[in-house]
Amino acid sequence: MKNDSLEKIKTNVASFLFLAWFIISLGLMIFFSEKDDGTLVTIIAGQYFLVFGLIGVKTKIDEFKLTKTLNSDDIMLLAFPILGIGLIVIPIIYKLTGEEWILPFAIASVFPIMGLLSMFKYIIEMIILKSKHYEYIDGQVFKTEKKGLGYEISIKYAFNGKEYKYKIKDQGKPDYYEGDYVPLYVNKNKPKDVRLDMEKTNIIGIVLSSAFVLAGIALLVYIAISY
Repeated sequence: MKNDSLEKIKTNVASFLFLAWFIISLGLMIFFSEKDDGTLVTIIAGQYFLVFGLIGVKTKIDEFKLTKTLNSDDIMLLAFPILGIGLIVIPIIYKLTGEEWILPFAIASVFPIMGLLSMFKYIIEMIILKSKHYEYIDGQVFKTEKKGLGYEISIKYAFNGKEYKYKIKDQGKPDYYEGDYVPLYVNKNKPKDVRLDMEKTNIIGIVLSSAFVLAGIALLVYIAISY
């Protein structure tokens, strides 16, 4: 009982401090924007990206500890703390050195960083699906329903003698209709953890991400030469 009360107090204190930080930071952003101090406004914005990004990463780590399931999309969360660090550090360096090349170089570096994160996302997805924990099966669509601007596709699949259901959302024209078979990968240890076979999409994603990285590197080289 004592431990529960202590945890509740800790949670309430943490919530209060977080809310106070958020409001004070917002007030400082408004204050410095009125003073036309772009450097401090950028730094304060950076801390928002950093803090919320770290919260998101910690949440995903806690989820992984419970579910032992990795989602390749989670890696994109790293973009927020990385961007936050950049928004904090780059203006400070610029303020201290006055070097004009720093800001355009920092902005251009976003392209290869995002490209690399995107590339890792697709590579991790391919590794997950090809791992020994997943097995390839065929599911079957039993209902395609219009939902908002897209469609909700309901799929049934059987694994180890049991039937399961899985839903996906498709924007625009659906890729699958009632009666169609859908290639799936099922987690052998957790049959409810199921993923679409997206090998072609992953390969295209890696190629496009690579192009993004190369374009970003070329831009960085151009800036370095220009200055």
